[in-house]
Amino acid sequence: MLLHEFIQSMSRAEKRYFKLYAQIGQKSPPKYVNLFDLINKQDTYDEQAIKKKKFNSDDKKLLMEKLLDAKHTMQLHKTVDAELRLLLDYFSILNEKRHWQLLDKYIRKAKQLAQENERFHMLLEILKWEQSLMFKTIKTDFDKKINTLVEEKKAVQAQLNNELEYYDLSMRLDALLLGDAKLNKPESQEKFNRLINSPLLHQNAKPLSKKAMLDYCHIKAFYHRSKKEFEQVLHYYRLILELFNKNKFLFQIREYTAFYVKVYFWEKALSLKLKKAIDDEELLQIKNLPNSSILTNYNIHLQSLTYCIRTADKGKGEELILQAEQQWEHYTKHIKETRLSIFSYTVMIFYCLFEEWENAQTWLDKVTAIHRVNDRKDIQIAARLWQLIICYELTPFDLDKHTQSAYKYFVRNEHYFEVEQQVLKMFRDLYKAITRDEKKVIWQEMIDFIEERRKKGDVLQRGLENIQVWCQSKIARISTVEVIEQRRKEEPVMYV
Repeated sequence: MLLHEFIQSMSRAEKRYFKLYAQIGQKSPPKYVNLFDLINKQDTYDEQAIKKKKFNSDDKKLLMEKLLDAKHTMQLHKTVDAELRLLLDYFSILNEKRHWQLLDKYIRKAKQLAQENERFHMLLEILKWEQSLMFKTIKTDFDKKINTLVEEKKAVQAQLNNELEYYDLSMRLDALLLGDAKLNKPESQEKFNRLINSPLLHQNAKPLSKKAMLDYCHIKAFYHRSKKEFEQVLHYYRLILELFNKNKFLFQIREYTAFYVKVYFWEKALSLKLKKAIDDEELLQIKNLPNSSILTNYNIHLQSLTYCIRTADKGKGEELILQAEQQWEHYTKHIKETRLSIFSYTVMIFYCLFEEWENAQTWLDKVTAIHRVNDRKDIQIAARLWQLIICYELTPFDLDKHTQSAYKYFVRNEHYFEVEQQVLKMFRDLYKAITRDEKKVIWQEMIDFIEERRKKGDVLQRGLENIQVWCQSKIARISTVEVIEQRRKEEPVMYV
């Protein structure tokens, strides 16, 4: 049910604000607040429980409207977009009251804000209001001023169109990569070649906005990465970071801030691979990030830890985990538990990397304790597979019991597919195996299975490559860290 999903997606701060907002001027909580409390407590949506309390469809509709009203009010003056929407509302009021001087003042304020932050779609609306106001107030040089404004609108429209063209091209590339992340399939490569040959990416192409330039650099970076031209990749990563650092308004766009954090660590990983200088003081923290939120800080924390996994930096990784333990209560108040499950899973992988299996089990328990498993099935499925590895290392005599538990979980969640079948088969065989030679054959079968899927162009599900590394370490009788170091020599680390 959409209302249930929306409520479950709200942060604790948003829920608290809604309750306060709903009870302003009220002696007792409105009926829709009681409905909110009922749905908020439901792990899965229960229509019968709602009907039993005599709530109907109109009550649910009213609650949804009030939730959106509260969220809108909560965001006022906090973002450029919210500020511009508010100013546009002011225009209508002032126009209705015929307060031309005040209207002119707010138009100029909104116009400057939209120009500085490249909100071209809103700027066009503002220019329409400015044009309308001219008919009411201009006394001289009317024709000249209107023509100037018309040309200004044309220039803004060209910027908006150009920005959308680059955005669409970037989205088409991302959509292609979702189906074939490494472009292994011939049809994927063909589609990619058509995208990369777009006139928008020619050397003489000129993106007309900072956002268009970001998309341009993103696509060019991926193109050079596909060609293994890593110096060029690094060049475009650094251009992206420079764009952000010189244009702070980009951080106002939520998905762009997350993109910046990722590129920041991609650039660090690639610099390390290419033996470029890295400032150790700045390596694991991004200082003075504009408009940073708790979610942004959480993402930085997560990406920092993932970077430590890729670089096998145990010392700094342990520092980050200690910080996470100190901030965990704060995170749980503001971050959705499904997001926290990603962090817990990453910590678990870190400890598995360094073969600290007891610590890995502790953080794995945090993942499997999540009730709303459908939000991040990939995490929950991978966790069940890793549970078997940890069990094999800590309590191998319990392996059969855990294998049965994992099987029941996959069947119950309708996810008993080829990968899960193959992994469970591996652990059933390991439980029965007696000699090391028998086990080596089993591990090698798993390695070959994953390689075969990779060659077919299949997108490997979460955790599968890590399982392959574990199998290789068992065959070679070396640590997983040593396996990763060997892999790093063969293929550059591109993602963190």
